[in-house]
Amino acid sequence: MFKSLFSLFLMFSSLGCATASRADAPPTIDKARTVVLSGVIAGGNALRMTETLLKLSGDKSGKPIDIIISSPGGDVLTGFLFTNVMDSVRASGTKLRCYVPTIAASMAFQFLVHCDERFALERSFLLFHRVRVTLGGGFMSPGVPMTAPAARELAYDMELLDRRILAELNETLGMDKELVSYHFERETLHVAADLADITKGFIKVYKSIPGLIEAVLDPKVPHMPTGDLDTRTAGRIIYIYEGRKP
Repeated sequence: MFKSLFSLFLMFSSLGCATASRADAPPTIDKARTVVLSGVIAGGNALRMTETLLKLSGDKSGKPIDIIISSPGGDVLTGFLFTNVMDSVRASGTKLRCYVPTIAASMAFQFLVHCDERFALERSFLLFHRVRVTLGGGFMSPGVPMTAPAARELAYDMELLDRRILAELNETLGMDKELVSYHFERETLHVAADLADITKGFIKVYKSIPGLIEAVLDPKVPHMPTGDLDTRTAGRIIYIYEGRKP
């Protein structure tokens, strides 16, 4: 309990000590070229945004696409497939500018890794960590059957994913590898301004970003769909058999 309270104290202390305000002006959100990924990433919901991304990148205008990320993370499979599309768009010559108004954690943080430019409000939250699997269970639920050999195979597969994610973080964050590993294992909840200070150009932070909140609240801007299915499948890897239909 003391450790948790002390960590909370440090977190709020860092909120008061953020010094990463910038003299340069932030970019202005272009609603006509913006998509919003908010809520849990699961059930393939992020993939429904790929048609919009590909259409915008295919107009050959040369203008960047703005992606607003406000998510605690979610399904690894959905996330990895979406980053494939992000990389394809970037390879076509279209830049992806990504913004965090609230939080980008877990798989949502990996979306940031696959952006060309990254921006956040000073007191947004950022977090990266090992892959985690939710097996279900609880009152009135049988959970997921798991044998010892299946558990070992799952651990092996998760370790492979961890290595891939950690390699991307080491390549992108501009931090010492030991420090990246420390936060990867600890699951540090970073205030965006603080992470901007300890990384080398990974993300820029501002007190306000023109049009950011307005785009999040605008129903005309394409938003990632959410629903009950997202909640039930969040955090599960595709090769885990749930033992029951959704």
